[in-house]
Amino acid sequence: MSRKSSDDYNLRSMSNLMGERRKRAADDGERSLIKAPSSASLSSAGPSAASPAPADLERAARKQFQQDVTPGFVYVLAAFSAIGGFLFGYDTGVVSGAMLLLKRDMNITALWQELLVSGTVAAAAVSALLGGCLNGLFGRRVCILTASSAFAIGGIVMGSAPNKEALLVGRLIVGLGLGK
Repeated sequence: MSRKSSDDYNLRSMSNLMGERRKRAADDGERSLIKAPSSASLSSAGPSAASPAPADLERAARKQFQQDVTPGFVYVLAAFSAIGGFLFGYDTGVVSGAMLLLKRDMNITALWQELLVSGTVAAAAVSALLGGCLNGLFGRRVCILTASSAFAIGGIVMGSAPNKEALLVGRLIVGLGLGK
């Protein structure tokens, strides 16, 4: 069963076929991932025409993308994220020095030392496992603000902890904030 040579496809014919499909898609008005600018911005971007060429649309979309300004809320979120990372490192370094004082003041055993130090990491691991689902449900902004708030609340609980149980609860809350 042999094929005719006209039915055989080679790399050049496939490339030509794809080129024709692209031209047809552009002519038929296939939608792009880039948001097409309004007709007012097209008329100010270049010569006005009844139907602008795809190259003009792309050029106008790139110009609009380059002119977009980053909202201030993004900078606030980035600051909260940076502060959260800094605080995690600071907390990890400080807990070893604080354990010496806590052992004496709160009569902490070796088991409680292990719980207080590893409780934050364990809560962060559990929270990190849930972080993807939470980001999908609520979005990144809400999750970052919630994580920052949880870290702050955990810090307040730890700062005002009268006993080792309250200190452990504060460390767990901080861990939940770290993992998101």
